[in-house]
Amino acid sequence: MIASRCSHIAGRWVEGEKPCPVTDPASETEVCVLSAAPLQDVRKAVTEARRSFDDGVWTDRPARERAQVVRAFLDRLESMRDELVATLVAEAGQPVPFAETTQVEAGLALARATVDLYLSLPEEEATGVPVGELVRGRVALSVRRHEPVGVITAITPYNAALLMALQKVVPALLAGNSVVLRPSPLTPLSSLSLGVAAEDAGLPPGVLSVVIEDGPAGAELLTSHLGLDLVSFTGSTAVGRRILAQAAPTVKQVALELGGKSAQIYLPDARHRVGPGAAAVVAMTSGQACSAATRMLVPEERKEEVLATVSAVHAGLPVGPPTAPGTMLGPVISDGQRARCEEFVALVLRHGGRVVTGGGRPAGLERGYAGTTWNRPSSTCRTTATPPPRRRASDRCSR
Repeated sequence: MIASRCSHIAGRWVEGEKPCPVTDPASETEVCVLSAAPLQDVRKAVTEARRSFDDGVWTDRPARERAQVVRAFLDRLESMRDELVATLVAEAGQPVPFAETTQVEAGLALARATVDLYLSLPEEEATGVPVGELVRGRVALSVRRHEPVGVITAITPYNAALLMALQKVVPALLAGNSVVLRPSPLTPLSSLSLGVAAEDAGLPPGVLSVVIEDGPAGAELLTSHLGLDLVSFTGSTAVGRRILAQAAPTVKQVALELGGKSAQIYLPDARHRVGPGAAAVVAMTSGQACSAATRMLVPEERKEEVLATVSAVHAGLPVGPPTAPGTMLGPVISDGQRARCEEFVALVLRHGGRVVTGGGRPAGLERGYAGTTWNRPSSTCRTTATPPPRRRASDRCSR
C-alpha cells in the first residue's frame, strides 16, 4: 500500500485537520484515513504552481532535461509497482489483472511513449501559409511555436485513477507546465504515488502538487482561481457543465472528457461477435467506464437470439472479490452507485421491460458494493477478501 497519507503541496507533505477515510468497495471496510487539505492549502498549491511557472524553474529548462526528470519520475513509479497494484485493488475494488495491466503497466507504457513522442516534436515550425504582405521585399510566413499553457488543474475520476493521472500529468510536465492534481475523493491513495515520485525524481517544488479532499470545495477553487490557465477534467457530464461555468469568468482553457452512451452496432453478418462485445462492457470495470459501449443495436429479427447470447455470457462472468483468482467483476465504487444500479433495474421493470439475467445483488457476497445487475457468483468466488490493515497519516506529513 502507498504509505503517504496527506497532500503533497509544493514539495512538502502537508497534513490537514479533517479526516478523509478511504473505503474498500469489496469489503466496506476502512482502508486508511487520509487528511483532507483545507482550502488555504489548496490555494497555496495554486500560488506555488503559479510562482514555479512564472519563475521558470521548470519551463525554462531544455526539453531534454525535462524529459530526463520525467523518465526518472516514471522509473520511481515503476519501482512501486506492487504497492500500486495493492492500492488500486483496495481503493477501487478492481480485479487484480485490471490494476496490473490496464492501470500500472499500460499507464506507464503510455507515459514512456509520450516522452518519446514529445522529444520528436519540433518547438516551432512554419505553417506554410503566407501572411499576404511583403516585408522588406520578401513574403512573410506565419510560424507556429509550441509553448506551455501555464498552470494546469488535473481532476481525475475513480475508475482509472492512476492511468488518468498519468495521461494528464506527464504531457503537461513535459511541455513545461506546472500541475495541481486533484484525484477523486473515492480513490485518492494511488495518486499520492505521484507526489512520492516527484519528490524522489527531483521535480522542483511547486511544479506538481497532489491535493486530497473529501468534498467539492477544493475542486471548485481549482476551476475558478485566477492563477490557473487550464482545467483538464474527466468525469460526468453534469460536473463538466459546472466546470465550464466556473472557468468562464476568467476565460480559462478547458479540456473535458465526459460520460457517454456509446453504441455497439451489429449487422446481420456480425452476430457472432455479440458475446465478446457484451463481456467487454462490464468485465474488469463493472461497467464503470465512459468508453463502455452500453447500448446494442441489432437486427430486429435477431433480438431474442442476441438476448440469449448476452444472457449466457453475463451469467458466466466470474463475480467475486477483486483479489480472488479469475474474478472478472468486482464491486461498483460505492453504495450510491449500487443504489443507482438498483434504480435502473426498477425503471426497466416499471416501463414494461424484463430482466433476462441477474437483476439482484449476488448471493454469497453480503459485504461489498455488489452491483444489482451482477449475476450469481460461481462457487469459486464466494470467499471474502481480507481487508488491508487500517492505517493513519504517516510521519512524513507535517503542518
